Amino acid sequence: MIAIYPHFCTSPEAQLWRGCKVLTLIHECTHFTDVFDSNDGMYGISIRLSFWAQTNPDHAIRNADSLTCYVGFEE
Repeated sequence: MIAIYPHFCTSPEAQLWRGCKVLTLIHECTHFTDVFDSNDGMYGISIRLSFWAQTNPDHAIRNADSLTCYVGFEE
């Protein structure tokens, strides 16, 4: 089960580097134990996440937004 705020309904379908439906769904799905069993050590899809991941690699590998970037932006 995924619980999301009503703001989800008015979010854009997809866009880079801001909240959108696609990234929200990817983020929430990474929390499922049979997917990645991720946590929320750092929130936000921004340059801050990149810097945080460089200094916290052991936490970043299981962070929901880190995984969201990997899945959502992979070409």
